[in-house]
Amino acid sequence: MPTTDRKLRVFLCHSSQDKPIVRELYQRLLAEGWINPWLDEEKLLPGQDWDMEIEKAVEAADAVIVCLSNSSVTKEGYVQKELKRVLDVADSKPDEVIFIIPVRLDDCEVPRRLVRWHYEDNFPKQRQFDAYKRIIVSLKLRAEAMGINPSRTPLLNVLDASGNDILLQQAILVAKSLEKITISRLQRNLRVSYPRAVTLIEKMVEVGVLIKEPDSMSWLLME
Repeated sequence: MPTTDRKLRVFLCHSSQDKPIVRELYQRLLAEGWINPWLDEEKLLPGQDWDMEIEKAVEAADAVIVCLSNSSVTKEGYVQKELKRVLDVADSKPDEVIFIIPVRLDDCEVPRRLVRWHYEDNFPKQRQFDAYKRIIVSLKLRAEAMGINPSRTPLLNVLDASGNDILLQQAILVAKSLEKITISRLQRNLRVSYPRAVTLIEKMVEVGVLIKEPDSMSWLLME
C-alpha cells in the first residue's frame, strides 16, 4: 500500500465521568506525533452542531478507543448512542481490521456488544505503562495497514490540562516499570533525541524520582 503523509485518526469514545483519564490519554496519543486523536472538548468549536460533528468524526476515524468503566457501561443516554454509531461503522469494516479497541478503566463488565474484541486493562496504576504500549502496538498495526508511517518524531512539549509535561509523565512511568534507567533506554522507549532524554532524566532527578547510580551510566528508582 502506498504511504500517506496524513496522521492516524483515532476517536475516543467515553463517558463524561471519565473525562480526566481520557483527557490524559488524548494528550499522550497527541504526543506520539503520528496520531490525530479526536476528543470532543478539544475538537468541537463554538457554534458547531456537536451531534453532527461527533457523527462525522466517528465515520472518519481509522480506529476507535472505547473507554469502559462502571460509570460508562451502566449509564443511559448519549454515550450509548455514541457507542451504537461506533458499532455501526465497525460493521462496514473487514473482520481482520483493527478498528475498535476496548480499554477498561476499572473492573467493569464488558458490554455484550463488545465482547468479540480483545480488551486492554488500564488499571491498576502500575499496569498503565504496559497497557499504553499495547494500545500503541495495535494503532501501529492499523496505521501500517493504511500506509501511514508511525515513526514521526514525537511532539516535544505537550502539556496536560494542569500544565504538566506529558513526556515527563511517560518517562516516569518507564523508570518505575524498569527500576533502573539509562539515557539510551529512555530514548528507545519514548523515541526522543539524546538531549531530550538527558533533560527528562535531569527532571526526574530534580523531582526525586531517580538517583544516579555510583560509577555507572544508570539512574536508579528512588525508594
